[in-house]
Amino acid sequence: MSSPYKAVCFDVGGVLTHSMDSVMPASIAASGVDFAKLAPIFMEMFVSDSDTDNPGHQLERGEISIDHFVHIMGETGQEIRKVLHPDSEHFIMHNLKPALVMHEFVREVRSAGFSTGIISNVIREWLPWWVDFTPPRELFDAVLYSCNVGLRKPNTSIYLSAAQQLNYRPEEIVYLDDFLPMVEAARKVGMKVVHVTDHAAAIAEARELLGL
Repeated sequence: MSSPYKAVCFDVGGVLTHSMDSVMPASIAASGVDFAKLAPIFMEMFVSDSDTDNPGHQLERGEISIDHFVHIMGETGQEIRKVLHPDSEHFIMHNLKPALVMHEFVREVRSAGFSTGIISNVIREWLPWWVDFTPPRELFDAVLYSCNVGLRKPNTSIYLSAAQQLNYRPEEIVYLDDFLPMVEAARKVGMKVVHVTDHAAAIAEARELLGL
């Protein structure tokens, strides 16, 4: 390999799948939830640029169940449940689709001799869908789901743990993520980051880095 990089890690939502933003508004609208009211809460609970002890972060770290999360969020939790709970007919995962072009890129990377990994924030009750959205587990040398490892992005420890499991320095890893705070956190530890805003463009950028 002519590239200085030895491994490639992928986020799931927005990278191995199509954008979460492409399905969230439709799911919220179908549920009858007030999007203007719910959007700021979603941002605070799940899309913040830090890792705290708020209930959404505890949920993604696997410290509480989604049922407990809904309970402690009170009336707001019942609204969130309509979109985020697997038992809801408006569950967002029913609308999300895998990004097959990125799945093919995972196979391309593996065939070229690079190690591969997943670093993803995910609620434990979502794991059955996450598995469906990703290429087969045997194509990855390391899989770090926040709810399983007790760490969530952008905590830099999850990136360092991935590097350790892959047995490479962070500087030898290319990481693809669609959310800017996660991109910046990976860059902070030394990874070479591809910010995914368009799948085809991101793949082209990664190929150039990898010498493919």
